[in-house]
Amino acid sequence: MMNLVFIVAIILVLGIYSGINYYIGLKGFELINSVFPFIAPKVFWPIFLLVAFSYIISRFVSKILPEPVSYIITLVGSYWIAAMVYFIIFIIMIKLVFLFDRWLSFIPSHLKTSQISNYVSLFVIALVLLILVIGTWQARNPVTVKYDISINKDGGKIKNLHAILISDVHLGTLVRKGQLDKMVRLINEKNPDIVFIAGDLIDDDIKPFKDQNMLESLQQIKTKYGVYYCLGNHEYYGGSSEEIAEIFRNSGIKLLKDDFTSIENSIYIIGREDMGSRSHLKKPRKNLSSLISGLDKSKPLILLDHQPSNLKEPIGKGIDLQLSGHTHRGQFFPFNFITNAIFENDWGYLKKNDFQLIVSSGLGSWGPPIRFLNNTELVEINISFNN
Repeated sequence: MMNLVFIVAIILVLGIYSGINYYIGLKGFELINSVFPFIAPKVFWPIFLLVAFSYIISRFVSKILPEPVSYIITLVGSYWIAAMVYFIIFIIMIKLVFLFDRWLSFIPSHLKTSQISNYVSLFVIALVLLILVIGTWQARNPVTVKYDISINKDGGKIKNLHAILISDVHLGTLVRKGQLDKMVRLINEKNPDIVFIAGDLIDDDIKPFKDQNMLESLQQIKTKYGVYYCLGNHEYYGGSSEEIAEIFRNSGIKLLKDDFTSIENSIYIIGREDMGSRSHLKKPRKNLSSLISGLDKSKPLILLDHQPSNLKEPIGKGIDLQLSGHTHRGQFFPFNFITNAIFENDWGYLKKNDFQLIVSSGLGSWGPPIRFLNNTELVEINISFNN
């Protein structure tokens, strides 16, 4: 039954996607044909469809094509998805304007010619291209977001902790080693005591991570107390969670999968399996209460949990600070309104009694390598303890 539902959902999504692209293609051909009437449909449509479906194609052929070819196909397809979203937004806005004009008649008749329509189309194309350029710059130039917080517990030997939080890097076909090396340099410039990685470090396919030896770059992160990492949903989507665990086993980066450790016997770091692990591991993740039942709750407890969902679970359990990612804060406008509606806190800082939550918008991007009105970020947290 579940397989049938999945198949029906895939067919429905592909149908909607195809319909949207067919409509955009029709409008695009009308514009091109008005300027270059010699371009025939049999030339336009194969090229357009190849671009429109290149991301989907890349998901099936990336492992059999040479890496440079796979990269180009994925890149083109990713940018098209972002462009498609904004084309649809602007088309809907234009349609609404003309719908209201039918009732209010506020558009002068001389502005309703085909020539003016072509100018509007060219303006929309230019605007979408500008959004993609700005979005690419925002995706590749992270900002530093700072938080100064206090935990009302004795930190033992540690009075203050200077931490860096990163999440949702999505290392893979599009976020490559060169970009990772830049991220590592940014982290080291902050001279952190500790670094937390709150999931989705690696994208679905682990092959680019291994082929480009990205682990070597991650091992260049310099800290006083180490680097701690919990998995996100994308590490499970690729079916490589166990292989990732093996890769990181002796890497110097501590991967916590429903496990915990302590630093200086003073502060507990707890890392959870991702909520999405159940469908891949065929078992639920551990209950948080049982996971931390043997811990000394008088000591600070810092929790890494990729998805900031079900906040009722950590609140009141002795967890002092939860660090999460996953939401991307929508990644590009206007999807931030959707993540804001889904999550109690889709980005930034939240405090409830003694429980504190920080959600990062992510240091990378998934799918389209753009961030529009939404930055990639390095999160710098200064934590003081009540010693």
